[in-house]
Amino acid sequence: MRLASLDLNLLVALDALIQAESVTAAAQRMNCSQPAMSGALSRLRDALDDPILVRAGQRMVCTPRAKALAEPVREILNEIERTLRPTSAFDPSSSTQSFAVASAGLAASITSIIPEFLRLLVTEAPRAQVEFRMSSAALCHDDLENGRLDLAFLPTDRLPDHLYHQVLINDAFACVSRQGPSELPDELDLEAFLAARHVRISSGGQSLDRVDDALTACGRTRDVFLTVPDFALAPVAILSADCIAVLPDRYARALSGNLPLRVQPVPIDLPAIRIAQVWHERTHRDPACLWLRALLARAAGIVPT
Repeated sequence: MRLASLDLNLLVALDALIQAESVTAAAQRMNCSQPAMSGALSRLRDALDDPILVRAGQRMVCTPRAKALAEPVREILNEIERTLRPTSAFDPSSSTQSFAVASAGLAASITSIIPEFLRLLVTEAPRAQVEFRMSSAALCHDDLENGRLDLAFLPTDRLPDHLYHQVLINDAFACVSRQGPSELPDELDLEAFLAARHVRISSGGQSLDRVDDALTACGRTRDVFLTVPDFALAPVAILSADCIAVLPDRYARALSGNLPLRVQPVPIDLPAIRIAQVWHERTHRDPACLWLRALLARAAGIVPT
């Protein structure tokens, strides 16, 4: 007998027939009609090449083959039920699960909530593991769909409709320079901003700091002496030279808490930054991923810690 040729629903009927040793009683157990159960018995006889139930006086009894199948069939059905039972609640305190998380582009802003996230993580899930990756937005979309990522941090513009998201960061841009002697004035106006040397943040031809687009719109340009592909590289240049960079405000202020950096308002209008945690349908109801997303929301101050 080939398994592919067997309707596995017949296993439930077989179990009922063996337990009841009666077509009528088995039909009542399965809440179906007697003709339907008789049809199931006929198909089982053909599939197993055994009568399953035979008449003994006024009642039906199991054949030796049916009796031999009773316990294995019951165990198979129990295992299927266990497999399909809703996933049990996630216990972070004992979990050793590893989560894959990536960020792309402007999502460097998420750095500002990482210290609080890590504090919560080691307190509530000391054995869990999180792997952070840098990526591109397009690759994040693919990796979420293919199960290579559990979560991604992405700007909310141009997110695919089939991905879920929750905004974690609403941020502005800030102008960052080094503290100490500098040619930059304390009050940074547009002319001083344009006269300064700039670090541009651009990746794959995409301006991440959005400054050049805003300046082009008003017919102005800036003096760019260095271009880097990521916000994280800008502080190295700022601390080494008398220059400025435009960084996400929360990220800039987090850096200035540990580095001698000065944070000032940008004297041009730049669009706000909205960074979301993004996930796929495959993890939408997963208890572990639900917990991870809730932890990040708490770290971002969206819900109380």
